[in-house]
Amino acid sequence: MTATMLPSGVASAALPPNASPAGRASTFPTSGTTSFRLLLPAGAACPGDSATGGYRAQTFLAANSVDVSQLTYLGGVPTAPAGAQVDLLYASGNPFVDVNTAVTTGAIVGLPNTFEFTVFPADYLAAGAYRLGVACTLNGAVERYWSTTVQLTLDGAGKVNGISPFNAPAAGPTLGVSFTLGVSGTIGGTITPVTATPAVDSYTVTATPAVGNPVSVEVVPPATAFILSGLSNRVSYTLTATATNAAGTSPVSTGANVVPFVANPAPKQVAAGVAHSCARVSDGTVRCWGSNASGQLGNGTLVSSTLPVVATGVSGATQITAGERFTCAVAAGRVKCWGLNASGQLGDGTRSLRSVPTSVMSSATTAMTGVATVAAGASFACAVNSPGATGTARCWGANEAGQLGDGSVVQRLRPVAVKARAGVALKGVAAVAAGGSTACALMSNGAVRCWGRNVSGQLGNNTMVSAKFPVQVAGIDGVAAKATAIAVGVDFACARISNGTVRCWGNNASGQLGNNTVTRSKVPVVVKTSSTALLSGATTVSAGAGHACVIRGAGAAARMLCWGNNTSGQLGLGDQVNRRVATLLTSGLLNGTKSMALGGAHTLAVAPSTVRSPSDAVGWGLNANGQLGVAGSPRTGPTVNPWL
Repeated sequence: MTATMLPSGVASAALPPNASPAGRASTFPTSGTTSFRLLLPAGAACPGDSATGGYRAQTFLAANSVDVSQLTYLGGVPTAPAGAQVDLLYASGNPFVDVNTAVTTGAIVGLPNTFEFTVFPADYLAAGAYRLGVACTLNGAVERYWSTTVQLTLDGAGKVNGISPFNAPAAGPTLGVSFTLGVSGTIGGTITPVTATPAVDSYTVTATPAVGNPVSVEVVPPATAFILSGLSNRVSYTLTATATNAAGTSPVSTGANVVPFVANPAPKQVAAGVAHSCARVSDGTVRCWGSNASGQLGNGTLVSSTLPVVATGVSGATQITAGERFTCAVAAGRVKCWGLNASGQLGDGTRSLRSVPTSVMSSATTAMTGVATVAAGASFACAVNSPGATGTARCWGANEAGQLGDGSVVQRLRPVAVKARAGVALKGVAAVAAGGSTACALMSNGAVRCWGRNVSGQLGNNTMVSAKFPVQVAGIDGVAAKATAIAVGVDFACARISNGTVRCWGNNASGQLGNNTVTRSKVPVVVKTSSTALLSGATTVSAGAGHACVIRGAGAAARMLCWGNNTSGQLGLGDQVNRRVATLLTSGLLNGTKSMALGGAHTLAVAPSTVRSPSDAVGWGLNANGQLGVAGSPRTGPTVNPWL
């Protein structure tokens, strides 16, 4: 359509008593459009001197021949003498009709100083001259008005050039089906544009949390990508979008639920001490949190931290372990340890505390090499070389109960070989587990042999006599039964048997043997899930100070079951009641659990992420030192570490 703006006009002289023209109005643009912006002169106002409150303001479109001063405005389309054509004039997609500014005395100054007009629909206006304007009325009669004229011409079809409605977009843009969940609370994505007349001049994408303030970002066409920043990590947001043109804003689009996160490398393995925790993450670094009074976080300070901190100088880590107040990691066949060192548990030849990782040394000048895995007890550690038929073990640190397995009770500041008997190294070691002052070896033939403290029968050899050399655990000899995984807690131990059952032995004051009693046992007893049913389907087992857990099943079907001491909620069952049998953890956060670690009174697991790929570190239990990675009280149910 072509619209030609004629010279601005003035009101007719035929006004009611006390009425007067208000002056000229102008329009923008002046031609080539079906939409106009009517601009009132500066200071435009209605008289507003009636105590009855009958003043109104209204836009109008009238044939140029109509004397607009004689129109009557009493709601809706104004009436005119002799049936002259008069139509509502639309402002931003809606008529400005009978607007009462609620002023009864003094000038009505609430008029907009500009109006956006579109003439429509396309099939009822004839070509010709029209008057556009705004009128002030009192009880329906014109008191004052502003107007100008436009010339509308026909198109080839005899219509006023297919005039399109000046409407807001009918629907919001569609959000893309995938989003980028970025570093420190950002969400990125795309929108699918919408078509509207006039054209859309901006899109707004908004992230709204269940509680708190929404965050928005504007996208200006032709761009379709957006990035929202400043969001809270691990908080669920509903994303919506709207489109805006000169006529208004569209309805809100269908929402999409997203959760931003801190995009640190994902946890691959976790380790739990008494009051601190660590994770080996996908970039090969080690990150620790919780108590740091002895430097066990490894970041060069003695400052505790709820947030994970990077252990200095560790790269390419393949396995980690945590003792009571120290931590160790294996990388490239070497071991680095950090934290408390009063008993030589760092293996560096000294008793000096280390707040950064230091190499375990075979001699004063040579680092220990060829290590596959390392395990930490309370104040000692053991490493396995060449696991299998030729595998050996070396231990260092505290040795008051013979827990180093070298036939002595002499503290060792560097690794010494675990011996089968005096002068003969223990061979065929597949793995070592350590806890308290006791260690056990899983042998390549499936047998289990233990050494060290035995005050509760935790060596499993039907005695309570501590041993300075490994002794055979009764019944798990690689013939009658073969073990595939072992775990050592404080004064008790467990083994996963090749048929998927689990056997435990030693202290049982909190039900940590899982056999539905609190009676200690000097030989292995089978873990149950009820008074009669045996636990089956276990794939691995872990032990804490006084509790134990297994993973049952594999892949997405993997689930955790725990038993024993629960005074701090370390069983993850939503309460603080001890369990004497293996009990299923029902939290969906643990569906598909990949690995776990048990500490003094807290538990950690690596599980498929509910937010990102591939995994989360989840924890529960005692949290006095922030060892769960969150601030606050103990957690009796699984809680995601929000910073890993």
